Amino acid sequence: MIRFRAVFGLLVSVAIATAAMGAGAATAGASAPTRPRTGASCLVGSWTLDLDRLVQEASVTQKLTPSGAVELKFRRGEFSQSYTDTLTGETTGPSGTVKVTQEYGGSVFGKYHTTGSAQLDLTDIANTTSMKMTVSVRGIAGEPNLQSPAPGTMSAAVTLAFTCRGNSLQIGVGGPVSQHYTRTH
Repeated sequence: MIRFRAVFGLLVSVAIATAAMGAGAATAGASAPTRPRTGASCLVGSWTLDLDRLVQEASVTQKLTPSGAVELKFRRGEFSQSYTDTLTGETTGPSGTVKVTQEYGGSVFGKYHTTGSAQLDLTDIANTTSMKMTVSVRGIAGEPNLQSPAPGTMSAAVTLAFTCRGNSLQIGVGGPVSQHYTRTH
């Protein structure tokens, strides 16, 4: 009988303690759920640009097909963005099929800081990017055109609006187009 009372008393104590902690309370050894990082604290890490979404938002005259990747990293006041992507557009007109291929490579490096929770200041920019554009008409490629730095990449200090929450980063680049990134690390 004593053994039963001790066990019964322990069960009652555990039941009372559990009820007192509430239904959503953490159990011993479990950690409380964490909220996703937001704002400036969310930026640190590695991100990949959603190229499909970017060309869908930016292209109004022709269908562009992206491949490759654009990677963005934020570390201790510094950022880097590396390009290994290709955009291909094709259209058919009176001269036949015209295909334009733009191959991007290189990186943009610099420093960053945030003002408030939604403004990103990029400074001390070093741009080693290039873009090789090849135009083919009826399957015959023209002379490639090499441009450095690549058009559309940063070469001077800039202030951009951003929204960061958890694994999602959106950077406004002007007008109706935004760059949408997904956290990779």
